[in-house]
Amino acid sequence: MLKINFILDDNNKEITNAIFTCVGYERNLMYIHLNNDSIANKSGTRSDEEIKAAESKKIKLEEDNRRLEEENKAVEDVYKKTLSEISSASNEHAANDYNAVRNVLRLVACGDNKKFYRIAIITDMLYGEMYDSFSALHSCEGADFDENGIRIGDKQKTSTAKKIMEQVQAITKKMFSISIQNTYTKKINVKFNKTDMGMLHECFVRGVDVNINKDSKGNTSFGGYTMKTAIAKYKDREGNIRYEGKTFNELLAKLAFQYICG
Repeated sequence: MLKINFILDDNNKEITNAIFTCVGYERNLMYIHLNNDSIANKSGTRSDEEIKAAESKKIKLEEDNRRLEEENKAVEDVYKKTLSEISSASNEHAANDYNAVRNVLRLVACGDNKKFYRIAIITDMLYGEMYDSFSALHSCEGADFDENGIRIGDKQKTSTAKKIMEQVQAITKKMFSISIQNTYTKKINVKFNKTDMGMLHECFVRGVDVNINKDSKGNTSFGGYTMKTAIAKYKDREGNIRYEGKTFNELLAKLAFQYICG
């Protein structure tokens, strides 16, 4: 059984069973999420055999979803009661956050399936400022590197790195902390150290895309590079700037896991 370091009393079977019931409930929700994603994935042209195989897979996934939903229904009362008691705990200075409690439970479930890390965090996050800070620190202009291609540091970069540290500490506290000890859990305060931040920075740039320009005559030309980053910036059909941060959330979840189950 996976170690959980935040249960208030490991020797109390009622408490431990309630926590693991909640973890199992969230695990089932994430399996259903993955199953639904697989069912919805119908890209490309397929042969008759592939269509039959896909339909058979869809039937199995839908059956699996029904089983998971039935399992959750059987323990729903325990799940709701436990989650309510943990999330409603408060004092004159702070209160536990409902979504943070769920995030913690979902992180525990990630020990069963590494695909869960990408969908574990349910807390809403605004990625724009974080994207700007990381992009400024990890820019790839000629002046950023020495003659051997090694990145050069400067005071402005240090200031940006400190700003990122503050931003990350704020969001991880919001996402994963249980501020008030309660009937079921100890106080949890997730705070990334310099090694965690180093891994976050090293993984922020995921690769590079080659840009190809095409003119009205169909001629193509090299249009430079675009860095692939954990937070993606793009324009929607109406021309509005949007951000997508599933990969960034996955990184945060993986780095936070050690503080929940380490």
